[in-house]
Amino acid sequence: MNGAPEIDRWSLIQDIFQGALERPPAERSRYLASMCGDDESLRSEVASLLANDDDGTWHIAALEPLLMRVLVTGATGWVARESSNT
Repeated sequence: MNGAPEIDRWSLIQDIFQGALERPPAERSRYLASMCGDDESLRSEVASLLANDDDGTWHIAALEPLLMRVLVTGATGWVARESSNT
């Protein structure tokens, strides 16, 4: 299996997430709308990361098990599903 599309999407999610963190919370929704366009799955994944970033510091290493599952299984929408299980 070629993991390049999943890695590219993960990079995009990281970039948008980091960009959102650089903005005040009140501006994040508008930022997500502009960056994600019509891609509701992308917006949902980034919003899920933001919702779970309570203290404003995200430790990307915490996502390693989830990222590995995506790379191995090709799963999509994993962040929203995983965070809804907690």
